[in-house]
Amino acid sequence: MVFEGILEEISEQAGNGFSADYVHLGRNSDPVMNGQRTFYVDFSRKAPPPPKTPKKAKTDGASNDVTTTTRKKQSKKSKTASQSDKKGKTVVIRNGKFYVPDADDFENGNENFDEDDFGLGTFAHRVGSKACNAQNKAVLPKEQTQMLVDRIKKLVSLWADEERMNGNKVFYWNIMNKDAMNTIAAQVPASMEELSSLGILGENIEKEYGERLIKSIRSFVELENLQKYIDINAPKRIKMAQQATRATPAKRPLDSPTAPPAKAPAVIDVTDDEFDVGIDFSTIDIPAVKVAPTRPRAGIPQSSSYFQRKKKWYVDYMW
Repeated sequence: MVFEGILEEISEQAGNGFSADYVHLGRNSDPVMNGQRTFYVDFSRKAPPPPKTPKKAKTDGASNDVTTTTRKKQSKKSKTASQSDKKGKTVVIRNGKFYVPDADDFENGNENFDEDDFGLGTFAHRVGSKACNAQNKAVLPKEQTQMLVDRIKKLVSLWADEERMNGNKVFYWNIMNKDAMNTIAAQVPASMEELSSLGILGENIEKEYGERLIKSIRSFVELENLQKYIDINAPKRIKMAQQATRATPAKRPLDSPTAPPAKAPAVIDVTDDEFDVGIDFSTIDIPAVKVAPTRPRAGIPQSSSYFQRKKKWYVDYMW
């Protein structure tokens, strides 16, 4: 119908910034609508079945059965070995050093390797398994974390709409991507220092929208009564914020102990101002300029012969 001119596709831009094709009546649609022209579309009654691949005939039935069984056993053994390798071995840290158990430990029944067996300050870790990232571990429960993600996405979308109203072609993913939203919702930063310690937002984005983002997160925690989850990780959050502050000297406060001392203001005396210009010239250190002596060039007389003759004539005349 599109090729016949009965319908036509027009690409339009939607409100969210994406373009979509819409079908409208074409130039040849009037005869069809008035009944002057009939348009038929032919469809097949039933799709043909796909062609079947012929199976190869077995020549030696007994030998093929034995080979197939052997291959199956070998594949099962390889799968079991790969799965055991993926699980990893148990490594124990004792006094700051790695301790790998041997056969004697398993014979003695120390398969669990509790902390009491090796002293305080030790723990077991499964080598080869995925390590748990601190930023991926959510502070809030799963339901509240998803609610905070939706809240942040809606807030960022409003900021993007505001930018487009001001004439800037900005979308919400230009301000904050999905990974940044998930990390912020998982960590729930309650201050600018904690937000900076995550290191997921650019400096300009953090400066422009950081305060508003923190304000929205605080109101969400207060409305949902989630402060108890924040207090559990309070010491760790303070440590991360302190590390971020030490890592960025430009963001330190001016009154920090490492800041350089302020210089004393210079006092200028303008009481003896001769020209009334407001400048005390006695405080200005002007270096002395040494003038190099000029020496006559070699081969050139001190005075010309003309002046020497004139001087001699003047002396004779005076006498």
